[in-house]
Amino acid sequence: MGSSKTYRSVDVQSVEVARLVAGHDGQDLVVGVDVGKGKLHMVLYWSYESRSRPIVVRQPSELRAAIRLLEQLSQGRRMRVALEPSGTYGDAFRYGCSQAGLQVERVSGSASKKHSEVMDNTNSQHDGKDAGVIAELAFMGKSRAWPWEQPQGDEDMLRVHADMMVLAREETVRWTGRLEGRLARHWPEVLSLLDLQSQTLLQALVRYQSPAKLAEDPQAVEYLRELGGRLFSPEKAQAVVASARETVGVPVTQGVGYELKLIAEKLLELKQQDREHERMVERLGPKNPAVGLLAPALGKATATVLYLECGDPGKYPCSYAYLNALGLNLVEHSSGLQQGKLHISKRGSPRARKWLYLAGLRFIGDEGNTQAWYHRKVARDGGVKMRGVIGVMRKLARSIYHCCLTGEEFDSQKVFESHKTNKSQRRNRQRRGHSGRQEACGVTR
Repeated sequence: MGSSKTYRSVDVQSVEVARLVAGHDGQDLVVGVDVGKGKLHMVLYWSYESRSRPIVVRQPSELRAAIRLLEQLSQGRRMRVALEPSGTYGDAFRYGCSQAGLQVERVSGSASKKHSEVMDNTNSQHDGKDAGVIAELAFMGKSRAWPWEQPQGDEDMLRVHADMMVLAREETVRWTGRLEGRLARHWPEVLSLLDLQSQTLLQALVRYQSPAKLAEDPQAVEYLRELGGRLFSPEKAQAVVASARETVGVPVTQGVGYELKLIAEKLLELKQQDREHERMVERLGPKNPAVGLLAPALGKATATVLYLECGDPGKYPCSYAYLNALGLNLVEHSSGLQQGKLHISKRGSPRARKWLYLAGLRFIGDEGNTQAWYHRKVARDGGVKMRGVIGVMRKLARSIYHCCLTGEEFDSQKVFESHKTNKSQRRNRQRRGHSGRQEACGVTR
């Protein structure tokens, strides 16, 4: 066929299997699939010189027809169906292929993007071509098995509660920022007295809606102490009332007061949802072996999020592969005389990376060995603190992998060796059968 017709698509209902397989008896076949919201594009790839035009499949009405076509094409040959991970739009198709016994494989979206110009020497990108790029990468062996796996046991409910917990916390951050902006305008003094997410402040805003109304209430001090509990001192309650009485903020109008009430109610609702889902995560998470192994060190919620976002760390081929999944592998961009700096790739799951970052900060603040290692790292890197934090994250990720691989408990002392550890102690460990570069939990220094 002419080059101008290479990407001219045909409808799945109009294709004939006999014409598609003519001259390819017994030949292996790779089917590349580009997934879109309303359509799928499939390209049959026989060899570098032979591939079909894109076949268009409308979702969801023609999915069954597409799977029947693939079943017929697989008769008498080894066939693989390759596609990119594209959210949930391709899940119904992937599930149907797995149910039909078809071999499904995954191709990296980054690899597809980089290979697009290599395939036909043009930098254009469209659905038909993307399907061909995916097929060619799978034909070259740049894909891996991706069968549909149903959640087992409590994992399905664990995923739901973990997602709802994370969403509640992300929403809390957004609504807290909104509340801070309003209070900075209308009651700036309270920002230094009460935490923005404290029950005392939120309940007071729901009741009074403005600092002026709070200052007018003769029972305000008693009400604040009742909200704050026994740790909320009378002096602090009086300071809050005094700040409301003497505030330099803009007077609160009826509309702004109503908005403050709505924001406070929303934050109280989100905090309640967060607590409920976190309790379920803490109950269900440790039932999973990988989560149970890491929960004592990272916390049940963090261990659960890392497992759900990136899978079981112990099933990765090496610790560096797990670093790649978290986007913590180091990359640089250098050319000629220009020497680029090392930085993390930030590929993979941003959510998992965020939770590991927060876990790293907790280790730096609470754990002595980690804190000492962090300060030495920052000193070596010219005082750049973020490099120290990323170094802690990378060591945590490697230790997570090796703990799940070996089944040993996490030991921060082995991960972040004390500066007092000397060469003779390392040689003693070597004599006991430990590698000088790998501790009992498998952490590369």
